[in-house]
Amino acid sequence: MNVNAGHERTSKARIIHQIQLIRGITSDQLFNARLTGLISVSELKNAVAVTAAKSVMAFRVLTMAVDLCRLTTRTMNVNAGHERTSKARIIHQIQLIRGITQISATSA
Repeated sequence: MNVNAGHERTSKARIIHQIQLIRGITSDQLFNARLTGLISVSELKNAVAVTAAKSVMAFRVLTMAVDLCRLTTRTMNVNAGHERTSKARIIHQIQLIRGITQISATSA
């Protein structure tokens, strides 16, 4: 059942790209906060917020990775309705991650 195989590969590439963006944003902000030595209250709040968001995003990325693995290996129920729901769930999670990273980027 290779329906939309290209779409699944694209989704996987998008997820990998999102993970790389998340890692870059959180790592850079936390490193910069530690490097300065003099951290203002707003910078400290931002670093704490980024740390909290990072754990939420890690959970979402893990959930997406599990869902994507199930989709590509076909271990989910092989019924089209369930598969469409799973893909919609992955897309929804990517949109949530984009929202968190955009908020983190504008806060910096």
